[in-house]
Amino acid sequence: MGAVLALAGKKTVILEFDIRKPKVLSGLGISKGPGITNFLVGKSNNLQELIKPVPGHENLFVLGCGPIPPNPAELLLDPRLDDMFAWLRANYDIVLVDTAPVGMVSDAMTLSKFADCTLYLVRQGHTFKKQVALIDEFYQENKLPKVSIIINDVKVKPGYGYYGYGRYGYGYGYGYGSYYEEETPPANFFERLLARFDIRKIFGNRKRK
Repeated sequence: MGAVLALAGKKTVILEFDIRKPKVLSGLGISKGPGITNFLVGKSNNLQELIKPVPGHENLFVLGCGPIPPNPAELLLDPRLDDMFAWLRANYDIVLVDTAPVGMVSDAMTLSKFADCTLYLVRQGHTFKKQVALIDEFYQENKLPKVSIIINDVKVKPGYGYYGYGRYGYGYGYGYGSYYEEETPPANFFERLLARFDIRKIFGNRKRK
């Protein structure tokens, strides 16, 4: 998404604000270094020095997490956070904030005051259906600004519509268990047929006769 916005001529910066399990830099193949947490604790006052260009993408930049702190929730309440977003808004056209999964920890709620809108990503075959109901709660109670849903990694099989069912779990893991739980795919036609007539019982009755 950031790359597309950058291609449109928008100066875009991605913030690696999942400060518990940061993955943006590694996903982009960029080495780790000082970042958001360094600024928030006062070890760096120059945001421009912390922001890195994304190789091969003009107008696209990333501000990494920095060292993982022992108190991430408290760090997000630091007054320097207001200074950071004020500077970013003044120097970039688009600011994309990658946060921890909503519902697992409160980080996204804390950062929502700096957001103009919220993009809630769900992944076909991975996001547990029960978690989708959480989106409606956020929308109805206005807990997050202008909530929209992005369905990611949709697999389409020609002639059969959507294809693929959730069988895999994504473990977020802060000691609270997995955010996405394993989900069993629905039975296909033959499995439903076998369950209805229970072929094993039929053959079992014949043997007893």
